[in-house]
Amino acid sequence: MSGESEPPRRVGLLVLALFGLLWAQPVAGQGAAALASSCAGGGPAAVQTTCADAALAALALQHGYGLVMAAGGPVPASPSTAGNRLHGSPRWIVDAGLGWSTFRRPDLTDGQRRVRRTVAAAPRLSVVAGVFEGFAPAPTVGGMGAVDLVGEVRILPVPVMDGVSGRAASFGAGARVGVLRESFTFPGVTLTFMHRRAGALDYRGEAEPRAEARIQPRVSSLRAVVGKDLWEIGVSGGVQWDRIRGDARARARVGGQDFASGAVSLPASRSTYFLGLNRTWVVAQMTGELGWSPASGSGEGLQGTGPYSDPTSGLSGALSVRITY
Repeated sequence: MSGESEPPRRVGLLVLALFGLLWAQPVAGQGAAALASSCAGGGPAAVQTTCADAALAALALQHGYGLVMAAGGPVPASPSTAGNRLHGSPRWIVDAGLGWSTFRRPDLTDGQRRVRRTVAAAPRLSVVAGVFEGFAPAPTVGGMGAVDLVGEVRILPVPVMDGVSGRAASFGAGARVGVLRESFTFPGVTLTFMHRRAGALDYRGEAEPRAEARIQPRVSSLRAVVGKDLWEIGVSGGVQWDRIRGDARARARVGGQDFASGAVSLPASRSTYFLGLNRTWVVAQMTGELGWSPASGSGEGLQGTGPYSDPTSGLSGALSVRITY
């Protein structure tokens, strides 16, 4: 028995080690102020203000789309790992739906840079393979140390807001590790580790002084969820920690001259507290999840043309349909 469980256990340990390296990866030259300074390069006040507009827009989008990339996790409102089928082969889960978040941003298409609240969504598809059943020290206690491998893709943003050019695909991979599998006696408790990367998104105004921002976010997520079926409805809740990073660039066009930054990292940490519901019909399940993220003050006191200064609190969530085989 121990020989059969050794390869999946090694896979789980490898995933945890890789996640730790991604979470602890150092970044240099970071922050919105560094991005604005790199763009302005000691230019006149109008250039510095326009570069600050671009840097704050990059910060807002990095936070907003970072939350969209991770909203709901790979399998929303799911407190238990997949496990194996009766003959020991992996149990598969296919989960399709929509992740979304709300966030505030400076409007680069508006000369006064007024603050807008945006609702952004991303269609998503996840595939989960249960590679290790876990341990069962008692008849009603199981799934301890169970391992699922997860792959995910999202398309963002939907809809495309004014000033944003194109869409980007976000690809993610990770693992779910069981603490307890849900039973008649105990709730399910699961930890999820994910790393996601997205393509570049550009955001720009049209009229001078024109500000432009480009982001390419990466998100490392640690998610803890606990839940149990109550009659016909499954109820779950938990917390997710997201480390949002990625290179950003800022550009400004003032008086017919162009000013541009190099690549500067915009790191941020966000926490999301969530509640979820699910309803099961044999092998199919419908789920919904709603989360709230507190404000994250990382604008470093940077002041642009408008009133925007820091990422604020926001809502996020997910709706999905999944099939288990």
